[in-house]
Amino acid sequence: MKSHIGGPMKNHLKRRPSFMSRLLLSAVAGFAVGGLLEARAAAPEAPATPPPATEKAPGPTVVVCLEGDPVGGNTRTTYTPGLTRTPRPVTVTTTGQFDCTLLLGGSVGSPTLAATGPAPGGFCSHPLDPGPTQTTLTWGPNETSTLRMSAQKVEVQGARTVQTFTGVVSAGRFSGANVVRTVTYVTADLDAGCDSATGLTSARGAATLLFVKLF
Repeated sequence: MKSHIGGPMKNHLKRRPSFMSRLLLSAVAGFAVGGLLEARAAAPEAPATPPPATEKAPGPTVVVCLEGDPVGGNTRTTYTPGLTRTPRPVTVTTTGQFDCTLLLGGSVGSPTLAATGPAPGGFCSHPLDPGPTQTTLTWGPNETSTLRMSAQKVEVQGARTVQTFTGVVSAGRFSGANVVRTVTYVTADLDAGCDSATGLTSARGAATLLFVKLF
């Protein structure tokens, strides 16, 4: 009787710890995984990394240049030989002096203006010849601006004649800026010079410069 029951029962008891061990390991693993999931769910999210600060783009630069003598003007243009009613080759030379300030700021300097160049068909039709298309401003010993003027117009406004040049600063200080240069003359003085025997050899006017740079 012992031998009949003992063999199977012993085999059953031997297998039973193995089953219980597996069950215990399974339960422990289940708790471990559940705890890990809970821990992950409870863990606060890492704060998002803020985007890098971008530099503010510089605002527009506006520079206004006026003459030291705005009433009579100190811009002087000479024509060699003088302008007459008949076209002929003429050399044009212009000089001037300005005080320049930022539109919303302080002074940026007092440059001198110098320009010279040929006018192949200079005459008193407007009554002014366009003159040189390249102008240099000297701000100091080692600083200049080269103005390349691409267009001009002349308007006779009764007692005044206004000559307007437009272009860009092609090199030097304020490079890339658009520029407008105006010169206002006394119409009677221009007419008298054009009708004289020597022609209009010089003209004095009040000038302004405006620089606008948007970047």
